[in-house]
Amino acid sequence: MKIFKLLLSVVIIFQISGCSDRIDEADCWAHLDNVKSNREAGNIDLAFEEIAELSNCLSSINVQKGMRYYYHLGWLHYENDEFQKAIEAYNMGLQDQPDYAFALWKRGQAYEALGNIEKSVEDYKSAVRIGQETLPNFEQILIDYPDVKANLEKYVE
Repeated sequence: MKIFKLLLSVVIIFQISGCSDRIDEADCWAHLDNVKSNREAGNIDLAFEEIAELSNCLSSINVQKGMRYYYHLGWLHYENDEFQKAIEAYNMGLQDQPDYAFALWKRGQAYEALGNIEKSVEDYKSAVRIGQETLPNFEQILIDYPDVKANLEKYVE
């Protein structure tokens, strides 16, 4: 009986302290902050390691990756001059969320880098159309983000 009470006390303390090996979706997505900060700092290899951790974590809890994952994976491939892989990542994300204007913008950049101007213009125009339809602050985004504006401004009507 004494051992049972001791074990019960340990379990209760363990639960109260929040210690658990259980991973939830928020724990997985925390890797995305590291992906972004490493990418922005030019640490592409570390960013790829973090996105691999994110992928493994999401798989371990059976959560689909979706646009958020594929958008950032595509951006990493773009920064690594792997333009076809970037396009493939954006395509995967756009299957889940076809109205994500920024994925179309980034995919347009990848097409442009590959010299496929026709597809890049198509994506830029779609990004503008969808941005205007779904983002109430789309015009402000063009002002605040010169890199977005550089590709999309000429398609704004």
